[in-house]
Amino acid sequence: MIKVIVAQFKNSYKQWGGVLALLSISAVMIGFCFNGSVSVFSLSKQTFLNAHNPLPIFILPLVFGGITLIIISSGVIKLAIVSLQKEYVLWSLLGTSPLQLTLLIGGQLFLIGSVSGIIGYILSLPLGNFLYSVLQKIVGKSWLPSIPMNPSLIASFITILLTAMLAFVCGFIHANSIFKEVGILRGKEKHSHDIGFIVKILIIIGCLFLLFKNYTALSFASKGIQAIIAKGQVLHAASFYVANLLSIALLLMILFGLTAKEILPFLIYALFITPFGHKVTGPKIAGRMLIYQKHYLGSLIVPFIITSILLTDTLFMTLGIPGNNGAQNSSGTLVTFIVYVAAPLIIVLANIFSMMLMVTNKERQMNHQLRILGTNTTQLVATVFYKALICGIVTVIWGALFNSILYLALYKISLLVRSPAKLNIWSILYFPVASSILSFSFILMIGCYSITKSHHLRE
Repeated sequence: MIKVIVAQFKNSYKQWGGVLALLSISAVMIGFCFNGSVSVFSLSKQTFLNAHNPLPIFILPLVFGGITLIIISSGVIKLAIVSLQKEYVLWSLLGTSPLQLTLLIGGQLFLIGSVSGIIGYILSLPLGNFLYSVLQKIVGKSWLPSIPMNPSLIASFITILLTAMLAFVCGFIHANSIFKEVGILRGKEKHSHDIGFIVKILIIIGCLFLLFKNYTALSFASKGIQAIIAKGQVLHAASFYVANLLSIALLLMILFGLTAKEILPFLIYALFITPFGHKVTGPKIAGRMLIYQKHYLGSLIVPFIITSILLTDTLFMTLGIPGNNGAQNSSGTLVTFIVYVAAPLIIVLANIFSMMLMVTNKERQMNHQLRILGTNTTQLVATVFYKALICGIVTVIWGALFNSILYLALYKISLLVRSPAKLNIWSILYFPVASSILSFSFILMIGCYSITKSHHLRE
C-alpha cells in the first residue's frame, strides 16, 4: 500500500501544490507556537516576576488558528480531491474498494503534511525569532520579556506530526463525501457515510446548545459582578463576559464551516435564480455555475466570512466593550489582536494563495471549453463579473447576519453592566463589506486571468 501511495503521489503531485502551500504556511505558525511554548516552559518562574508571562501569545494563536485551519483546509483539500476524482473513479472500476481509495488519499496527504511540517518548522525558526523581536520592540519587554527561542526536538516532532495527522484526517473524512457524489460508495460504505452525517448533525446540535448556554450566561450578573458595577468599575465588570463573546464567535465559525455547503447554494438560488423565472440572464447563469461548483463556492466564500467574524469579534472586545475608552491600553489591544486574529488571518491569506494555485488552472480549462462552444470573451468576462458580484453580496449578507448575533451579545453585556456599548449597530457591516470587496476583487482577478490564459490556449 505504501508503494502505491508513493507512486500515486508522484503521478499527481501538481494537483496537491495548493494543499502543500497552505499546510507549509500553517506549519510555520504551528512551529512558532510550539517552539515558543517549549522555550517558556524551560524558563524559571522568576523570569516573569516583573513581566507578563508570554505563554498565551503562543498557546491561544494555536487554538484559534487551529480551528480556522481545520475549517479552511477542508475546502482546499476537497478541491484537490475533486480535481483527481476521475482517477479515483477509474481505480474503483478496476476493483479498488472505497476504503483502499480513502487510505490512498489519506496516505498522500500524510506525505504532504509531513513535508509541509518539515518546511514550516525550518522556516518558523528565523521568522519566529524575527517576529517576536519586532513585537517586543512595539509593546515593550514588560509585555513580552526576552526568551531564548532555540530549536527544539520536541517542538519539531509535534509540528511535523500534527500537520501530517491534520492532513490525513481531513483527506480521510472528505474522501467519503466526494466518493458518494461520484457514485463510488456502495452498500455498507454508504452506511458509514451516513454515520459521518449523523456525527456532523450532533456537532451542530452541540454548537447550538453551547451558543444558547453562552447567551444564557449573559442574562444575569453574579453578586460579585454586581458589587463591581456598584463601585463604577464598568470595564472590570464587562471583562468577565469577554470569554462568552469569544466563545460565541468560535461557535459561529464552526457552525458556518459545517453548514456552508448547504446554506450558500440555497441563498444564491433564492436571490439570483428564482426571481428571474424562465429568463436567461447573466446573474442566473453565474449563479447556476456557482451552485454546480459547490466545493469551489465554499472554498472561496468561507474564509472571507470567517475573517469578518474574527475581526468583528476582536473589534467588539477591544473597542466595543462598555467602559473602554478605546485608547487607554494600546499595548493590550495590540496583544489581543495578535493572540486572537493574527494566526487565523495568516491562514486565510495562505488559503487565498493556495486557491490561486488550484483554481486558476480549473477555470482556464472551463473557459476553454466554453470558447469551443461559441462563448466570446465579452460573455466570459460578464459571467466572471456576475460570479464575483454574487460571492461579494453573499459574503456581506452572511457576514452581517453572524455579526448581528455577536452584536446582540455585546448589547446584552452593556445591559448587564448598565453602560452603553462603544460601537453602534452599523459596526456589524465594517468587516463584511471589506471582506466582500476583497472576495469580489479576488474572484474577478482569477477569472480575468483565466480568460486571458484560455484565449492564448485557443490560439
